[in-house]
Amino acid sequence: MQDAVIRAEHVDDADERLAGWLDRVEHGEEITLTRQGRVVARLVPADNAATKLDLTAMQSLLAAMRAHRDRMLADGRPAFTLDEILEMRDEGRRY
Repeated sequence: MQDAVIRAEHVDDADERLAGWLDRVEHGEEITLTRQGRVVARLVPADNAATKLDLTAMQSLLAAMRAHRDRMLADGRPAFTLDEILEMRDEGRRY
């Protein structure tokens, strides 16, 4: 597989060009769809889609977890209960 090539395409062109975009994605390209200059979707090869991480979301989640831990420790309580850890694990599986 070649290195991923990322191209921006306008979402209004989807009706006419989707089949071609899918062919390109099958060959390793990533297609970013935009509407009015904003990214609204990404087409990525299926084997890569499950492994892509939203870095901003992960950083936000980590910051929230650290803040919770600090509050709990300041109150003299355990940072996370087993139920909370399992709930966070299961929440992550929904996406």
